[in-house]
Amino acid sequence: MTDLDPTPGRIGIRKAARVSFWILAGVIAALALYPRLTLPEPQATQGVNQYYNHVLAFSVLMVVGTVGWGLRRGLVVGVTVGAIGLELAQTLSPGRQTTMPDMFASLAGVGLGYILTFLLPAVLREHLRPMTAVNEQVDNH
Repeated sequence: MTDLDPTPGRIGIRKAARVSFWILAGVIAALALYPRLTLPEPQATQGVNQYYNHVLAFSVLMVVGTVGWGLRRGLVVGVTVGAIGLELAQTLSPGRQTTMPDMFASLAGVGLGYILTFLLPAVLREHLRPMTAVNEQVDNH
């Protein structure tokens, strides 16, 4: 994805991705810092599943951010610092604690999102190419 292609469709997608990025970042922060005083631990976040949640959240955030701004060093650093900062900030939230496995899972999500930004375009191009050829054949008949 280049910044030199200012077609209207791409500008709309980029703006939507930027807005989605900030909404996702806010939701992730709210969920990470929500006080856990008397609420029971949700069944979905117990055990290994909680690490999947961290990986999923931060990998999606990286991919959406890359669609919005392109793969920039500032984005990677910002999401990485945000993942670490949110985990450390949990010590200030009642009923929460900072754990290294949670932090590593969040950082793994950042890394996975970084890798996906390189893999997804190639995979999508490969899978969309046959459909484009079929559509052209249909249009020619």
